[in-house]
Amino acid sequence: MSGHHHTVLAEPTRQATWPPRRNAVDFHASNNVPKDHWHHGMKTKIVCQRPEHCFGLFFYSKGDYLAASATLGVALTLCEYPDEGVEMPNTPTHTLVPPEILAKPRTGVLITWPGYTHLRIRQEIFLDTTTGDLARQISRIIREFYELHHQDFKGPGIRLGPAFMTFDALRLRSMFWDGRFWNLEIAYVYEKTPVYDFV
Repeated sequence: MSGHHHTVLAEPTRQATWPPRRNAVDFHASNNVPKDHWHHGMKTKIVCQRPEHCFGLFFYSKGDYLAASATLGVALTLCEYPDEGVEMPNTPTHTLVPPEILAKPRTGVLITWPGYTHLRIRQEIFLDTTTGDLARQISRIIREFYELHHQDFKGPGIRLGPAFMTFDALRLRSMFWDGRFWNLEIAYVYEKTPVYDFV
């Protein structure tokens, strides 16, 4: 992508464990129903798929990584509290990322969601942390982008918003390095027909 990008600083956190939720009404806590329970049985569509030649960091739902039918992807709503939903959230990223990429611990991630690329938004993340914290940084970035820019749709693409593609339907699959920036491979769940808006 050419041109200038708008840079917004995301607040990185270096902690590897997360405090319990405060002042949160958790309707599923009593019967251990995960926030993304309704994703099960739904179809999945990948957005901004990772090219095979690009290095990627992958995210799995808790309990799925070693399963025979393991699938990529963690609901962004679970990434906000990664101890609840991200497999192996305390894994240091320096054990997964090549040294030449990790050499810049503060780096940029591009928001390339179809229909919003004209905004040219790049946000900063702190890379030398844990996989769980990285997932939380990304979920925070995407939620902020969703809340601030869902009305800035310029098709064709996938329109975001309460009446369209909602934040809780999104799943983080991976982030991949294109040589200059990190990009996000995100999927959404749907029941019958994939979503695409040409208007």
